[in-house]
Amino acid sequence: MAVSLKSSPNARVSAQDIADRLGVARPTVSTVLSGASSNTRVSQALRDRVRNVALEMGYRPNAAAKAIARGKFGGAGLITSVERMRSNLPPDLLWGITHALESMGMHLVLAALPDEQLTDGGNLPRMLSEWMIDGLLINYNKQIPPAMGAVIQRHAIPSVWLNVKQDWDSVYPDDQQASRLATRLLLDAGHRRIAYTGNLHPTGVGLLHYSEVDRHAGYEQAMNEAGLTPDVIERDRFGRQPSAGREYWLERLAGADHPTAVVAYGRPTLDAVVLAAERLGMDIPGQLSLVTFGDWPQSLGRRIDTILIPQEAMGRAAVDMLFEKVRRPQAAIASVSLPASHFAGQTIEPPRL
Repeated sequence: MAVSLKSSPNARVSAQDIADRLGVARPTVSTVLSGASSNTRVSQALRDRVRNVALEMGYRPNAAAKAIARGKFGGAGLITSVERMRSNLPPDLLWGITHALESMGMHLVLAALPDEQLTDGGNLPRMLSEWMIDGLLINYNKQIPPAMGAVIQRHAIPSVWLNVKQDWDSVYPDDQQASRLATRLLLDAGHRRIAYTGNLHPTGVGLLHYSEVDRHAGYEQAMNEAGLTPDVIERDRFGRQPSAGREYWLERLAGADHPTAVVAYGRPTLDAVVLAAERLGMDIPGQLSLVTFGDWPQSLGRRIDTILIPQEAMGRAAVDMLFEKVRRPQAAIASVSLPASHFAGQTIEPPRL
């Protein structure tokens, strides 16, 4: 299903309608409205009359006809999966895309499609003309059907991948840098017993988003550079139910050597830590400092120190790249990796010795 994010006029006034009102030939009106003002066969007075009547009647150019004539539609398609967990579309990402397109005078068509439509050899090329778009922004983040990329490459469809880590034609956040930043904040505050909690498990790497691998790696890199032993708690250690995570952290935080700080992959893993700490009556951040990641600052009764993922910037960068891909569809454009930033909350303090 495709949804256009650009409205269309209700009643269209044609060049013939204007010609009939003025009592002139339609080609004369078309010449004036096309901007061919250098044509000396049409007087300045008549050109002014044509434009005034066109304005009065509410004339709008036929964008479709113009697009077909020049081979460009001035639009982009945003493709997502029908399976929600495979296509994350944060509001700030969509905001960045739509505003970047608007600044270029382009429209957006949003479509959620099943795998069979994305891997059909003739389907994607046909969509470009049917939807009046010049290229695709692909918001298909994990478990990507291999045949989908093959179709795009075979037909040289101008495409940019969102939030996918690859060498070419993609824009994505630098999650490894983000996790290094999160860990360094805690190290700089004086913490040494820093744990990381996320989703990665040895048998499921291919099923995960690259950020789950890279945030894990960034944490371990920062800990190793500090000469410290990483302390990684992945959710499959205790199962994926929130209650199981809370029970694990209740036991872990009650121990004498419990972490004084935790880097949490995202909200579900963060919630389990916070609920357990509150049950134990631990002071946050006095006894336990916290950092997590998100598209906007996180809050759980207090502002959580959050590493902000640059979604709006990613949307704008993707549109810029797509514009270049439309110009050079055969070219492979080096991917853009965007750094994260720190929102200073209320959950980092030096450890109490």
